[in-house]
Amino acid sequence: QSIIGFSQVVSRKTLTQFNYSRTMQDGYLTDPYKIITIVKPDTGAPVDYLYEKRPTSRVRNSIFWNTAHYFTEDVAHLSYRYYWDDWGVQSHTADLKYRMDLPRGHSLSATIRYYTQMSADFYQYSLNEGAPLPSFASADYRLGHLTTKSAAFKYSIPINKQIAFSLRAEKMDQRDVDNRFPSIGAVLFQATVSISDQVDYALSSRAPP
Repeated sequence: QSIIGFSQVVSRKTLTQFNYSRTMQDGYLTDPYKIITIVKPDTGAPVDYLYEKRPTSRVRNSIFWNTAHYFTEDVAHLSYRYYWDDWGVQSHTADLKYRMDLPRGHSLSATIRYYTQMSADFYQYSLNEGAPLPSFASADYRLGHLTTKSAAFKYSIPINKQIAFSLRAEKMDQRDVDNRFPSIGAVLFQATVSISDQVDYALSSRAPP
């Protein structure tokens, strides 16, 4: 994997970042548990199935841009990612995050994310009975035409100088644009306790009087 990037200070309160990454994979990339249904071309009724087959190499590319702007106490992050590979998959990801500082060290964060993806060149929901078999084929919905929308909120509470507690809730909706698979909706809750030893380390590393 190779990554090239740079950061630029736009002003005293604004920082922007740009990265390009390239990843090359070689070997067995087929999922041995994924199958493709063989259907009758006139009725679409399933008659058999085959295991999928994917290419043995994959080159992934992505361009990532992020800008952070600091307000008097709050901070906002706006980012965009464009991804493409030699399987034909292309995706766009837009992400907006706002963090608000509250009294007594509390904070509230809100995140909105939108993701859209074009399907791989060899993605096929099913194969017709009697038709010539393609060199590669996969019915894995993760290689299909997808859109995902999510929104999340996080509330953080400092317990003391070393311990912090946070609660996070996220609503996610994923849809197959071709309407081959049912939409997926999920609500996620997460509780986190963070413990830092920075204070103890600073005291222990202090030279004796």
